[in-house]
Amino acid sequence: MKKAIVTGASGFVGSAVVSELLKNGIEVLALGRKPLEKVNQKRLPESKRLTYLQIDLAEMDSFPEKIKKIGWTPGDSCVFYNFAWLGKNGLTDGTIKDQLKNVTYAANCVAIAKQIGCVKFVNIGSMEETFVEKYLEFNLQNQEYHSGQDIYAISKHGARDMCKLNAYLHKIDYVHTRFSVFVDDHLSANSFVHKVLKRIKNGETYNTPQNDQLFDILTLEEGARAYRLIGEKGVNKADYFIGSGEPKTLSQYFKQFKNVVSGLDYDYKSINLNNKLLSADDFSINDLISDTGYKPEISYENFIKKIVK
Repeated sequence: MKKAIVTGASGFVGSAVVSELLKNGIEVLALGRKPLEKVNQKRLPESKRLTYLQIDLAEMDSFPEKIKKIGWTPGDSCVFYNFAWLGKNGLTDGTIKDQLKNVTYAANCVAIAKQIGCVKFVNIGSMEETFVEKYLEFNLQNQEYHSGQDIYAISKHGARDMCKLNAYLHKIDYVHTRFSVFVDDHLSANSFVHKVLKRIKNGETYNTPQNDQLFDILTLEEGARAYRLIGEKGVNKADYFIGSGEPKTLSQYFKQFKNVVSGLDYDYKSINLNNKLLSADDFSINDLISDTGYKPEISYENFIKKIVK
């Protein structure tokens, strides 16, 4: 991989992947809806290897002509990363109509990636898709729990299948990915996990989550490195989970964070996996390790110690 195209390049995860690619000598064409002057400069660093193009996914049919005008060519080993996703006001909200637009946009990007000469399409999914898979298998295990983001989850699941089919029809390598939660050193994302961790760091109280399903928290830095390796070495038709491979409940993650902040030892207790909708196998990173050589280098505990110094 000498070049990469990244949609959603100014977002929380997309921008981290752009930075990781640039650091490793890869030329990047970053796509975003905002004009460059309105993009947070901390997210998209200045680089001779970075080109920014303002374009909405609804306008992607014009993308091949636009890159000709700016003189950007994919070359013979370009990878297309699709991070772009939008609800009504955020990623996961809105109506079915709001969310399903993303399915069409993602599938169209696959065809366009092939048209301009990309050799691989890396699609960014969500762990919420896994809940949908369980529902469709009727593998509910007598649980009342369901995802709080059903429309988003179903749309992500649909986008994956549409992209996979389109990749087959257009003969381009397709790699699917999903992850649970990424966290950065500044806890800057506007998510529930980031907000709670920030409260704990500041010595404020928080409500213990009632959700006892499994999650896997990984640093954003580690996630970006995994995406680079997937672009370089990811196998066609693979579906990789990106994480630590050691899932816990949110309550356990928060308790560990609080104990480290307070200078206490964390008394880790094994998890009762009975009747959990998701199992530890759903968070396996074995395929990611064997195909790309990726191995987590920053533990959750070391991440906590780093940001509370």
